Amino acid sequence: MISSWHRELVCAGVFSLGLTALVGIRPANSENVSARAGSMLLLAKAEYSSPAFFFKRTRKGGDWLLQYRYKGSSDAWHDLECTINDSASRRVDERYGVGGDLLAARFEAAIAEEGKKVFYYGKPRVLPVYNREKETWSLVPSWVEISDRVTIAEDRDKAIDEQRQFVDWYGRESGRIMNKVRDELLGKRGFLYTRTTGWAPAYSNLIVQSTAALQSCINVINQETEGSPELLMNFFQSMKYVKVPAMEDGTGRMTGGFLLPATVMLKGEGDCDSKAAAFCAIQRTYPPRLVIFRSFQGADAGGPRHALMGVETWATRPPHGQRQRETKESSHLPPWQTTSLDAIFYKDQVLIGLRYYTPCEVAGPGRLLFGQVSPGKEGSYVVIPIAPK
Repeated sequence: MISSWHRELVCAGVFSLGLTALVGIRPANSENVSARAGSMLLLAKAEYSSPAFFFKRTRKGGDWLLQYRYKGSSDAWHDLECTINDSASRRVDERYGVGGDLLAARFEAAIAEEGKKVFYYGKPRVLPVYNREKETWSLVPSWVEISDRVTIAEDRDKAIDEQRQFVDWYGRESGRIMNKVRDELLGKRGFLYTRTTGWAPAYSNLIVQSTAALQSCINVINQETEGSPELLMNFFQSMKYVKVPAMEDGTGRMTGGFLLPATVMLKGEGDCDSKAAAFCAIQRTYPPRLVIFRSFQGADAGGPRHALMGVETWATRPPHGQRQRETKESSHLPPWQTTSLDAIFYKDQVLIGLRYYTPCEVAGPGRLLFGQVSPGKEGSYVVIPIAPK
């Protein structure tokens, strides 16, 4: 029997890929799932209510009709009704995330391309296997003999020897090839790499891409809230909080634990960074600039894994003698710098670059004040600027 081994590749805090290098053997405790990158939106229950929030989703032709009712800061109820076009939301969804079958196909093509320089009598195949319990994909390679090249006994012996060589070659080269394939795919499927964070959702680009599908909700919600970030914060705090798995339930698509803004609105639920991105998609039409404060630390590193908003309060005045044009150009934030936040109510705003921002917690389920950071969520945060409309 050909030997087997297991290798884990960790994708910098976004998700992990389990690579089970088994030649011709499939793990008995795993489940094969054909999961497309660009799978159908997995919609939650069409209606729910809580003491502070009501949500209902119904089909209306090619659109989803969404009804919300939530309590504002003064405990007054606000009623909202908007639509999201089903086709438009799916087009955005289909361009995000990486499915195991897509990853396997690209990985197989890559090892076949490099392997053909080394091997003659056979070529590799890769089967994606999804382990629901561990939320990891395994890519199970097998060796496929090229029959028309194995015609005599001497060829058979060479083919068997070459298969053994493939096992050793795969053990040496698979990690490097997977890193290359992974990086190429993630960069094209809605993720961004920085030295500070590793791979993470490309929040600003995804928010911009979601605008068209959300236009009805953007208009309705901004009219109801009159552009108030505090009222919009109340809306998302009241909305159901759910933990979003790194692998999408039912498909195994790798999403980095992030729901797109249209999906948050369609499901009426989300986690901290998903709600923060949906907040930005709705509020970015207004003059104040927005940032997402995102912590990528785990509990074992002594920090939170959390996200909240920063809403621009005002910009600093230009230094004496400096032209306004230069100040305007230099007011853009450096890419993904870091800052520290305390778990307090900020009477004074947070200075980032040349602009002041007020922290804004949208995760829920607790009701916090505009300017207050959740208890226990103090620590170092990456500042992610969101492109204004």
